[in-house]
Amino acid sequence: MTNVTILKRPENGYMILTKTMTVLISEEDICGPYKIVAPKIFNQDPLFKKERKITQSRNIIEDGVIWYSGDMYHLVFNDWRVRIGYHFSSINGINN
Repeated sequence: MTNVTILKRPENGYMILTKTMTVLISEEDICGPYKIVAPKIFNQDPLFKKERKITQSRNIIEDGVIWYSGDMYHLVFNDWRVRIGYHFSSINGINN
């Protein structure tokens, strides 16, 4: 696995955000084991799906970063095909 962001979760364990924006969580330690908890989280957002349909472009999603602040998880990433950056936030880091 390459180009990942790793976050120490405030409620214990670790979270990995992959290049494809898949979220994995380990309840134990940084070495795992990890469980996929949200495959391609941007596909859960109806606005993102609508914009992707309008542009009819393939995903060139990169530069994902995840962090925790203000009692929320935050995720930003770029969609280079349409030159748009996205910011998602979530209470649990899995669902919007």
